[in-house]
Amino acid sequence: MFAVVQEADVAAGVTDAEVVAWGIAHEDGHVDLVAVDGRAPLRRRSPERALWW
Repeated sequence: MFAVVQEADVAAGVTDAEVVAWGIAHEDGHVDLVAVDGRAPLRRRSPERALWW
């Protein structure tokens, strides 16, 4: 299992972050994701593709 976190610089030297999705990586390499608000369930071929999303 993993979380997708989005970071943003809010001031000089200050970074804020929030979890935007949760996911699970399967043994065959694909991942299933869901946004934190429960919308947009997705299936991607790899964790790298999930990060691109």
